[in-house]
Amino acid sequence: MDAPKVEVADTVGAGDSFMAALLSGIVDHGLAGAQNRDELHAMPAEVLEGLLSHAARAAAITVSRPGANPPTRAELNALGVPEAGASVERQP
Repeated sequence: MDAPKVEVADTVGAGDSFMAALLSGIVDHGLAGAQNRDELHAMPAEVLEGLLSHAARAAAITVSRPGANPPTRAELNALGVPEAGASVERQP
């Protein structure tokens, strides 16, 4: 997966933004917590790719502006960045 290309203003906060967006996506998918380990492990590759793409876009927005200034969910949605919370098929 390629990261979005942006003009970098400041790299402070890029990793934090990436991890926050990734964890937010995992929560949105209902995959957080020890009770969901099996579902998290069985996540389809396309869902994982969507989560990572979402996180990379959040980090790209962060580095495109000065300071540790991550995007809000509303900003990501307004820019047409798909939310990470598409449904995941649960195993019985």
